[in-house]
Amino acid sequence: MRRALMVCLSALLLAACGDDGVSPQFAEVARAQSRWTALGLVHYTVEARVLCFCPREMNHWHKLTVANDSIIAIRPVDDLSPNSALTAWFSSVDDVFRRVRSWPTDRRGNQFEAAFDKQTGLPLSVNLITAPDIADGGARYEFRTLKPGLFAAP
Repeated sequence: MRRALMVCLSALLLAACGDDGVSPQFAEVARAQSRWTALGLVHYTVEARVLCFCPREMNHWHKLTVANDSIIAIRPVDDLSPNSALTAWFSSVDDVFRRVRSWPTDRRGNQFEAAFDKQTGLPLSVNLITAPDIADGGARYEFRTLKPGLFAAP
């Protein structure tokens, strides 16, 4: 009886995780990251904003120029004054992928919701949700208007 119960519990856990033992949510992140990596972008521009407990300018769309996974320029899309101090608040696409993959293990109770472009894997929206006992630790990263620049050599 005990063995049958263990077999049933194991089957339920595997079913909840998917065929390969990976949660469907992480499998979606992995597929999107593979599509993104396959683009081989070394240099790109993308519009981004961050919705969080942070400077309110972050809520506005900014054009990020990224080279070798580093943000090299930020310009507001609207008529805001450029603020170089905002650089620390923005993340490259690769940074957001790293953050979402580690988020649930950073603190017990953390969760995420994400939506990705079906062609490029670009994270259109990544909502990092903190555990209920944390008031201001989450953030939502949004990207749009990807313009590829240089590509990596095959």
